[in-house]
Amino acid sequence: MPRDLHARAVVADAHNDLLMAVVARPPARWASFFRKQWLPQLRAGGVDIQVLPVFIDDAFRPEGALRETLRMIECAHTIAEGNADAVRLCLNDRQINAALADGRIALVLHVEHVVGVAGVGHVGLGPDFVHEVYTDLAPPCCEDRAGGVGFDVMATLPGLAGPAGLPLLTEELVARGMGEAEIRGVLGGNVRRVFGGFFG
Repeated sequence: MPRDLHARAVVADAHNDLLMAVVARPPARWASFFRKQWLPQLRAGGVDIQVLPVFIDDAFRPEGALRETLRMIECAHTIAEGNADAVRLCLNDRQINAALADGRIALVLHVEHVVGVAGVGHVGLGPDFVHEVYTDLAPPCCEDRAGGVGFDVMATLPGLAGPAGLPLLTEELVARGMGEAEIRGVLGGNVRRVFGGFFG
């Protein structure tokens, strides 16, 4: 039942650092790296909508923030152009619906700092697969595993080290007594509804 529910839901990953991991490569490798490293995991996790947050590390602030933002936006376009058979960069709900209808993952470029609101109707997935990013990046990025935040950023919940583990989240929501409509909302329906209202 949980796996079937997960397959029927539109799953949106609203906070994943994959863009940060891809942009760390030379631009000529952006599209191929995404296809090799991330696309299989997104497919295994049943991700239909992948929000690409633009997050600017402190090292780029303030002087290099604009340059790095533009580089990340260029990376998102390169990923989409180089993987057009599997993903589509979407700017509005109509484009998201078209991508989903074609069996493609809808990539939505989104700037960080979305204001959160309470209630199950306003909850969306935001798994921050830092482990995937840090494992992928070469040291010295990962030498300080506490990341200056007082906990090991490489630690993961069993089975949730990457997007392929997202069906386990569906199983846990079912086990906690959440109804199908609520779970479908959390998995991506709420994000899709908000995008539809915002982008039209």
